[in-house]
Amino acid sequence: MRSAHPGPSPQEKRVAAYLEGLARAAGHRDREAPLKDYCRGLLLPGQRQSIEPMAARLHPDRVQPNRPVATRSCCTPSPGRCCRP
Repeated sequence: MRSAHPGPSPQEKRVAAYLEGLARAAGHRDREAPLKDYCRGLLLPGQRQSIEPMAARLHPDRVQPNRPVATRSCCTPSPGRCCRP
C-alpha cells in the first residue's frame, strides 16, 4: 500500500536546503521564519503585488482583513503654514 503523502521531492529538498542557508545568513533567529515564508510566497502562484496576498495564502489564520486607516492632515488650511515644526 502506497502512502498518500510520498514526502518531499528532490527539488523540494533542494529548495528547503537553500532556504535554510538563506535563513542562517539572515543573522538573527527571529528573521528566519519570516524570510522562509516570504521566499515560499514568491514561489506560489498568484498575485505578487504586495506581501498581503502571499501572507493570506501561507497563513490565512494570521491575516487580518483590511481596515481603513484613519489619517489626519497636519497642515492648516492656510498655504505655507504647517503644524509640524
